[in-house]
Amino acid sequence: MNIKAMIMINMFSVLISCTAIILIFSPSQEGAHKHFGTIELNAIVAAHAKALAKSYPNGQIPQTKMRHLAEGLKDKVQEWGNKRGLTLFAKGAVWSGQLPDYTDDILTEMEPNHE
Repeated sequence: MNIKAMIMINMFSVLISCTAIILIFSPSQEGAHKHFGTIELNAIVAAHAKALAKSYPNGQIPQTKMRHLAEGLKDKVQEWGNKRGLTLFAKGAVWSGQLPDYTDDILTEMEPNHE
């Protein structure tokens, strides 16, 4: 993957992180969740972006595709957490205490398959 693609992936990782933090602190439509967990946003975005990059051999994923990927992942992660009654935090946003990490569970269930 070339430098531009890596920069785009990092930019969208930051976008996903910010979106997740906003979602975490916004009121839930289904009431307050009682359980908390963490996810590694960079790992989730990178796995999906890597799969998407296979469709673009030159390594330049169109910005609209990356934006669509980020929005789709945000919705899927939110839905995944809601189904389980979880409030998910970006792993880097938890400064004290320990919470279960659900990254592998999400990656398993939302396996990247962009072709």
